Amino acid sequence: MCFITQPQTIKSFFIYLHNMHTMNKTFIFFVISVCSFNFLLNAQTNSCDVVVDSDGSIKTHPNAKIGVYGNLENNGSISDNGGDSEVGFYSNTQSLEVNGDNTPEFANLIVDVADDLQVNVKTDVTAGVLFLNGRVITQRNIPEASLDLVNTDITVNVDDLKHVDGYTSYTGDAAYTFPVGDDLRNRPISIDANTSLDTAKAAYFFENPGNSPSFPFTLDLNDTDSEVFNVSSFEFWDLDGSTSTRATLTWDIMSNLSQILNSDNLSELIVTGWSKDEQRWVNLGNFAVEGNLSEGSITSTLFNPDDFEALTFATDSSSIDPDIAEPVDLIVFNGISGGDQNGINDFFGIQNISEFPNNTLQIYNRWGVKVFDVDGYDAEPVSSPKYKGQPTNAFRGKSNGRITVNEDDLLPVGTYYYILTYIVDSQGGEKTLAGYLYINR
Repeated sequence: MCFITQPQTIKSFFIYLHNMHTMNKTFIFFVISVCSFNFLLNAQTNSCDVVVDSDGSIKTHPNAKIGVYGNLENNGSISDNGGDSEVGFYSNTQSLEVNGDNTPEFANLIVDVADDLQVNVKTDVTAGVLFLNGRVITQRNIPEASLDLVNTDITVNVDDLKHVDGYTSYTGDAAYTFPVGDDLRNRPISIDANTSLDTAKAAYFFENPGNSPSFPFTLDLNDTDSEVFNVSSFEFWDLDGSTSTRATLTWDIMSNLSQILNSDNLSELIVTGWSKDEQRWVNLGNFAVEGNLSEGSITSTLFNPDDFEALTFATDSSSIDPDIAEPVDLIVFNGISGGDQNGINDFFGIQNISEFPNNTLQIYNRWGVKVFDVDGYDAEPVSSPKYKGQPTNAFRGKSNGRITVNEDDLLPVGTYYYILTYIVDSQGGEKTLAGYLYINR
């Protein structure tokens, strides 16, 4: 562990910890340069935690570079002195953490951590964030402990595998897109210019806003004003800020817009927000929309973010034809314990799937590799009134995809995602339902 207890001026500082065993003694070397490391024979690189004590400080000068290969705990002062200094977190074997009592300030933050960088304390960035590998994860139950961009709007290489999973804020005058997501989904939200002068903060939740395990409020999807119909049960955003703005929400196939809209007409789509005053979902409009049911974006009308608990998608109720019958709901049972055959959650069940025999189910692992693909999926769960005995083609945690070595081998425990496409009428109207499923044993 590296302790810094006195003020330090850092120009170039790469931190490694090497253990060398000789004659039953352990020698610890702190290597200041990468070149020195090249001459250490038989040395093994390990992680090195960095602790700044309450009376210590680190200040990076312009063009300085610090590489941290372990956890960082800041109980003193970490700040930048302007310029293009860099602090990078690096690990290809484990997750790393930023902890401490005080806010560290970086000019450029580089994230190259295969198992993600966990930020447990408010962390400021003044020049930009470069994602090379892994996400920045912040605690959703402590929004104050966020990754905060101050007077910079630069985030580079943001995608499904590299984003902020939790809360992040922006202070500045530019139009800004928050690089937020949940697990392996990047789901950005954008705001207008000059609406973050007093800071705006956002997070994305791939959860039902009416029953979210990681959000402090339960927002009943049935409590709506007269203009809102069919509020999304799949996802929502928390956007905080004191200045009125338009917000642009994005969707992908797992947003399940075909479950929200009665047609493929995107003009019927609206942004809806849970009003703190009215305690219900209200219409925030459709200022602009583009895309299709699989991907796109919609921009709201002007509103004050601090007046709302959450934002998501809904249908404009004026577009609803009262003569159209209520659709049959598909109810997904997304936890399976395939392999034990104890009669409990033995397969992936979808209640009412027998109403839509013309369907295709595809299941992928977290890295997008297809592990299961079948037409005419018929697995009604045991608890369904339509259950008629063991289904013929149920997913039981075994692969029939291209990565299969032995079809009798069970897939690893973990998170997978499914895409179900099904025909809903005789004219070939198609809907898609997508989401996560979990294999446990």
